[in-house]
Amino acid sequence: VALTLQTIKNRSTFVHIRNNGNFIKGKFINVQFLEDSSLNGAIAVGFTATKKIGNAVKRNKAKRLMRE
Repeated sequence: VALTLQTIKNRSTFVHIRNNGNFIKGKFINVQFLEDSSLNGAIAVGFTATKKIGNAVKRNKAKRLMRE
């Protein structure tokens, strides 16, 4: 079974996941997730990087690396 990968781009979706989803905190990454049956077997993924990582260039590079 092949899963399709969708990208989350709307801030409102990120906020909805933060408020209603589950949270796993790791040493290098934090994961927030929410199971949603309306995706029909697809996985929706969104990446954010906080200012703790560094300036905009470093944050964008970190997000690019996570997407690969």
